Amino acid sequence: MTNQEKKAFLLKYSKCNKKISLLIEELYLWETRATKITSVNTGMPKGSGTSDKISSSVARIIQIKEELQSEIDKLSDMTGKVYKAINSLNDPTLETLLMYRYIRGLSWEEIAVKMNFSFRHLCRMHGEALSKMSLNGTKCP
Repeated sequence: MTNQEKKAFLLKYSKCNKKISLLIEELYLWETRATKITSVNTGMPKGSGTSDKISSSVARIIQIKEELQSEIDKLSDMTGKVYKAINSLNDPTLETLLMYRYIRGLSWEEIAVKMNFSFRHLCRMHGEALSKMSLNGTKCP
């Protein structure tokens, strides 16, 4: 397996994690909207606009929750595989580098500061880590 394929495998975890965060934000927005929908009683007969808004909001909330659960299940499945691949390095420094990058989603600059390495050295270490990392038949979800 090439380093690019290994990198793509690791990136799937962080992309899934980011998608979960976005879905949680969207869910919060829809729930907030749904609680703010109120009807005004003027005594005049009107259509069911308010109940339509509420039901469409509830439908969207249910849809987001289903998608969120699906992504959480994917992330849960990926977590063990990603940790196993990173731990296959048997080098705490390289493992830390990959954890910061792919699990915590830190930028290269943040990692350089935390690990006290230059950006160029991090790039070399990253390449070394990818080369040494073993996926041992791990299939990408």
